[in-house]
Amino acid sequence: MTKLPELYVAVDVEADGPIPGPYSMISLGMAVVGRPELTFYTELRPISDDFVPEALAVSGLDRDRLLREAPPAEEAMAAAARWINDLRRIGRPVFLGAPAVFDGMFAHWYFVRFLGKSPFNASGSGLDLRSYWMGRTGCEWVDSRKPLIKQQLQLTDLRHTHHTGEDAVELAHVFDAVLKSRGSEVMQVVAAAVVEDGRLLLVSKNIAPEVFYLPGGKPEDGESAEETLARELNEELGVSPLDMDLLGHVDGTAVLEGVPMRLTVFVTRIDGPPAPAAELAAMGWTNGRDSYIPRLAPAIRDQVLPMLAESGVFGR
Repeated sequence: MTKLPELYVAVDVEADGPIPGPYSMISLGMAVVGRPELTFYTELRPISDDFVPEALAVSGLDRDRLLREAPPAEEAMAAAARWINDLRRIGRPVFLGAPAVFDGMFAHWYFVRFLGKSPFNASGSGLDLRSYWMGRTGCEWVDSRKPLIKQQLQLTDLRHTHHTGEDAVELAHVFDAVLKSRGSEVMQVVAAAVVEDGRLLLVSKNIAPEVFYLPGGKPEDGESAEETLARELNEELGVSPLDMDLLGHVDGTAVLEGVPMRLTVFVTRIDGPPAPAAELAAMGWTNGRDSYIPRLAPAIRDQVLPMLAESGVFGR
């Protein structure tokens, strides 16, 4: 018998407080990754009198209306369980959350409290988007936030509205893109660390002008790393390198493409004043302690800057 595929079910919850029981889940949305026609949404009648006004305000839902019109928790969770179990005709449902802790906590508690069991599994376990992304890319936790993942996968047109039906669809789209990015070859990039008067040269690109990098780019067929860097500096900044000393290699994730990357960095001087051209949006110089630092690509901020400091070239 053919084994049915896993179906990743993006789950999104809005609640009027931090934990279930004392506080209430007030809406629940679900969407199947890669199957945009398979969605579920329900509002729920609050189960307690207590609520946190700030939490309630996030959803924009009217609590008095929910008390009057929304289905009771037993009815809403039964409908959700029927929808999930109906998916078993075509696959094996797997919970997906972002974050899995908050959304999974409320969903699992409500299923067990009002139905006696969860249609996902007995333990309440499932996939967490941020943890999956960390394993996929090797990034740090701080760089695994969903807005950054969307930026890296060029999904910036997807909105997060705090409507659980819409946000479940958003999460499904994001995870679908993450899955499709698997197996990508490691992208090779060559970059120049140009330091003048204690400042490091940075550039940003038109596609993401708020993120700054070292100047450089990807090799063309048959190019050496040195040839790539000379060509990129000329195309991007109208300058040529006077010398190139290899600083080292950095492994990470390309911010724009969202794929594994190996960055080869050379310390170099240039033959004249640089001026941004081609695909560049802006150029600047950082002393390592200014407003550019939070806007640096993670590989530059977390790996290249410490390497430059360790070598004595910049930052000490």
